[in-house]
Amino acid sequence: MTERPKKSFSEVALTEAIARLTSVYITVKPVSPGSDRLLCSRFLATRPAGDLILAEPWAADKKVFLPVGWDLGIAFSVGEFILQARTRVLDHCQFRLHPTRHVDAMVVQRPDKLVSLNQRKHPRHEVDPSSHVMVSMWFSGDMERLRGEKPRIGRLLNRSQDGLGVGFDVPLPARTDVQVILRLEEKDAASCGIYRAVLKHCTLTPQGIWLAGLGEVTELGPGEAVPIMESLATPR
Repeated sequence: MTERPKKSFSEVALTEAIARLTSVYITVKPVSPGSDRLLCSRFLATRPAGDLILAEPWAADKKVFLPVGWDLGIAFSVGEFILQARTRVLDHCQFRLHPTRHVDAMVVQRPDKLVSLNQRKHPRHEVDPSSHVMVSMWFSGDMERLRGEKPRIGRLLNRSQDGLGVGFDVPLPARTDVQVILRLEEKDAASCGIYRAVLKHCTLTPQGIWLAGLGEVTELGPGEAVPIMESLATPR
């Protein structure tokens, strides 16, 4: 019986990321003044020669064209690991994502090495879809604004000890690293839990759902945030 050739961690991680159409965060150097420093993309496939095919990156729902030869930094998650690497743009193409659908894509050099930024402190657990945990989200930078703000309504998709993943039908009108207030409506709970969190990313999934990743999630206990509770209790 022929032994299968051993593969490096980097090879296995890239294969996993491509097979799962994993989201990729791209940093470009240099960055023009006033432009976005962090772009979003997604692994699509690999070429026979090993080069990677990524969806054309975007920022604020607009595609961003990166010229051939530009150096990039990429970061993505595989399991409990957050990985980063350096690469560069080799080409642009049309990629057939489905038999009847082509998408704009770019070809980048396959990295020789991936560097682990860290391992997730707490593993994520998928939420049973039949539980239908609805989530109301408010952007809480300004309490007076919160008082009249209508919540964005989403559905809880996954959770960890200090993080939540919430799915929305439309992208959120906010940049990352902003503070939000969440109310989780769990069917069997005696009351809704209210939390403060930080929006880490909002990424379009292959299923067409916008996944908002929320970190630094802290539950607000009675008396801890009276102005917030008053705002949420005010009729809209």
